[in-house]
Amino acid sequence: MLKGIKRLRVSIGLSQQEVADGLGITQASYARIEQGKTKLSSDRMEQLAKIFDVRPEYFISGSNDSPSITTDLSITNEYIKKIISLNGELREKLETSYQERIRHLENENQRLQEIILHRLK
Repeated sequence: MLKGIKRLRVSIGLSQQEVADGLGITQASYARIEQGKTKLSSDRMEQLAKIFDVRPEYFISGSNDSPSITTDLSITNEYIKKIISLNGELREKLETSYQERIRHLENENQRLQEIILHRLK
């Protein structure tokens, strides 16, 4: 049985339907997951972990020590809901775009740090 899945879903403000849409299943099928009536494949557990932004181990332990919930980014519940509602292909394109933007900003940050360090010498 997956521990803490309902608690986690409610804590981030998602409905069963929204999570079900993100998984590509019906709300009734997702409800059976929360009730522990459906065994999950590792792939499905990975999908859930991605939706909730936790490591898959979180669902087994139910511990708040396990999640890698993003705390330093200002991702709102509305943003999460919009991402879940997008179709798979568009979601992948959006994720790729954000990853590229993050890499660009990390590189720019590194470059600026090097400039600052050089000027301090």
